[in-house]
Amino acid sequence: RVSTLGAFTFNRGDVEAECAACGAVMEKYTSGLLTGTLDIDVVLPEIQRELQIAGIEAVQAEAQRQLDAYLETQE
Repeated sequence: RVSTLGAFTFNRGDVEAECAACGAVMEKYTSGLLTGTLDIDVVLPEIQRELQIAGIEAVQAEAQRQLDAYLETQE
């Protein structure tokens, strides 16, 4: 099955700072999560809180805006 996203590519330009901040949050936890030294049930609320502060909602909103605009051109 072919993806409905086609050639869509997210442009981080308007949310570059938020993307960098969210990346830093994830980098902080990735190793511990992948190795099992962090308990996801314990740290997930902390990760979610830090992502909120970092601007994840702005990134999601911009990605959705861009995707909606892209999909309109595909109809």
